[in-house]
Amino acid sequence: MAGFIESRSEREQVYGLLDRIESGIVAYEEWEIDVREFSSPTELQRSLREVLPHIPVPVIVVALDLPALRAASNAPMLFERHRGGRSHRGILEVDRRYFSGVPRSVEDLAEEWFVSSGGRARTFTLSLSIDGGRVRGFAADHCLSLDDIRDRQTEEERVVSEAGWFGIGFAGLPSLLVVPARRSRLQVHLDHDGSYVALTARDAGDRDRELVRERAYDARWTKWLDDDVLLEQRELDQTQLRVEAAVTALVSDRNTR
Repeated sequence: MAGFIESRSEREQVYGLLDRIESGIVAYEEWEIDVREFSSPTELQRSLREVLPHIPVPVIVVALDLPALRAASNAPMLFERHRGGRSHRGILEVDRRYFSGVPRSVEDLAEEWFVSSGGRARTFTLSLSIDGGRVRGFAADHCLSLDDIRDRQTEEERVVSEAGWFGIGFAGLPSLLVVPARRSRLQVHLDHDGSYVALTARDAGDRDRELVRERAYDARWTKWLDDDVLLEQRELDQTQLRVEAAVTALVSDRNTR
């Protein structure tokens, strides 16, 4: 199962765990997949299905030529927000709303993908709610419509020789998370009772830097966060001095502004 990094999960957070126990969910798991390690949609799809083997709708991954798709129609390509649920007849009904258009850069579309025109990070998520072995509902933010993509493709364009972009979704659902293959990480969240699955796409560079900070924090404070470790007085004194110095520097910096 190459390409996987199991991340620190919320099970380490006491309050998050208590909230889940109150909701009847006592076990869950999170993974991260470095999409940059996969050269084809088939490889990425296989790995995602290994992580999520028991959900009622299998993960699908397709290769896309996004610049060609964007240019294939005079109509703008828009990010969408999908909310789906089952009607009283048991049919999945979808509410589609729209965000802004996809970036139009001709130089580096992937660089602009995860950041809005206002400089804020876009949130790319796709989640399922499962009950009784079938999808009860789903939600997607900053997705693209599978029907829209199919309408823009010719039969020839559906065969992409080089996977610059991946479309990630679930069979039978209309939502695709479209991500740059060489610039993305995918976070996978699974409740062990099988009631909830979520995929979140992140800019790989941003997430890499975040992981470096997390590891540095863990390396520095692991002993302090472990109730089974007894700290020496010397360590307590040294840390108190560092904290006092940091607070003094912060106050001094604010006073000089």
